This record gives sequence, structure tokens and C-alpha cells, in this order.
Amino acid sequence: MEQAMNASVYWFMMPPYVRLAIILFIIFIIFRFVLFRLAVLVGNVVLWILLRLVGLLVGLTTSIVGFVVGFRVKKGVTHFPSVHKLEDVMESVVRKLMNARENCSVQHMSRKIIVKRYRRVVLLLIIAVGFSFYKWPDTKLGQTWHEWEHTVLVETFSLSMLSTEEARAVYDQWRQDSNSDSSVETAATSSEDTSIFLQLTSEYDGGKIRRTPSMDGEKIAVIGSGDTLLFLGESEVGSSNVTWYKVETSSGVVGWISSNIVERAE
Repeated sequence: MEQAMNASVYWFMMPPYVRLAIILFIIFIIFRFVLFRLAVLVGNVVLWILLRLVGLLVGLTTSIVGFVVGFRVKKGVTHFPSVHKLEDVMESVVRKLMNARENCSVQHMSRKIIVKRYRRVVLLLIIAVGFSFYKWPDTKLGQTWHEWEHTVLVETFSLSMLSTEEARAVYDQWRQDSNSDSSVETAATSSEDTSIFLQLTSEYDGGKIRRTPSMDGEKIAVIGSGDTLLFLGESEVGSSNVTWYKVETSSGVVGWISSNIVERAE
């Protein structure tokens, strides 16, 4: 249902005359298939069936006529004008059916020319209808179109009718929400990616966290070889050219530790 609602928003974002042109295009595409493909196929099948039925009828009629003529000949009758007329009629019917089937095949072969003309007519018709709807939206055509949309979308699919402005406002809100979510995710990812943790080097079993970046600074915490420290992004160079890192322990103590005894944790 949510996907249908999303599709309806995209649909209503387009102006009414564009929506009408799209529906007309789809209808004419379907009509073209029915006209140029299905009609030819059905016509060939019907003519094939008729030829078979007429063939059976001609065979049956010929047998009956042959029996009657043979019986009349035995009685001395040699002139049969009605029989000749019947033969002419049957031959004419068969010939017309065969010609009709051949013409159907020929029309199928020359369908490309007809399709080109059909496309031109359809294109001109769609442009004319779309332009008239754009220019005069309150005509009978416009009312019929709005009633059709309401019947299909509201009564059939239980969706809400939206104006073009309302649909675009909903779409803009979606984009803002999407960008906001992306920004939050990016910020969270960036925060995770830039977090640096430190640990004691293998040469040291313990170390001191001091309040100031100096060997004379007050000791505020002690860490062991298994502890990790969160690097807070600040560093200072103290006496003897020793670099100090501002860190936070797992217990939340913030202070400074010498770079000589720590390395980046893996």
C-alpha cells in the first residue's frame, strides 16, 4: 500500500494534461496491438476455419450431386444447368475465401506503412488533446478526466487525490527527510571512523595519566597493559620535546599521557 501511495505522489507531480497524454498513449499502444496483430491473427484463424468448413461442405455437396446426376443419366437426362451453376457458386466461394486470406497476409506484410501513418495520427491526436486540456482545463474533457482519475485511484485503489502542488510538496518533504537521515548516518559513520584508541606499548606494563602535559603534572589515574584510551584529538609538546596526548580512560577520567609509552590500538 505504501508503494502504491508513493507511486501516486509521483503520478500527481505531473500536470493533469501530461497525465492525460500518458494514458492516451498507453490506450493507443494497446489498440495498435489489437488492431495490427490480434486482428490479423484472428482473421487468419477465422478464414482457415471457414475454408475447412467450406471444403467439407463442397465435398459433401459434390458427392450428393454426383449421386443425383448419375441417377438422372440412367433415365436419359444429359443436361444439368442447375448443377453447373452450383459448381460455379461453390468455386466462387472457395476462391473468395482464399483471396481474402492472401489479402490478409499481404496486409500483414505491408503493416509497417500503416503503422507509420497510425503513429503520426496518434501523435497529432495526443498533442491536440493535451494542448486543449492545458489551455482549457475546465471543459467537459477536463471534468471527464478528473472523474476517471477519482474512480480509478480513490474508489478502486483507496488512494488520495492530490493537486500538483501538494504532490510536489510531499516529494520535497521526502527529499528533506532523506537528506537529514543521510546526514545523521554520515555523521555517525564519520564519528566512528575517526575515533582513535591508544594502548601501552609492549615495553610497559603500566602508565600514568596526568592532569597537565608534563612529567611534573599531578597523577590522576593509572592504566595497565590491557587498558585502552580514547584519544581526544589534542596533543602538546612538553619539556625534553616529549609529546603528550590528551586521552580519556574507560572510566571517564580525562588527562594527558606521554607518547613515549603508548601506541595506536589495533
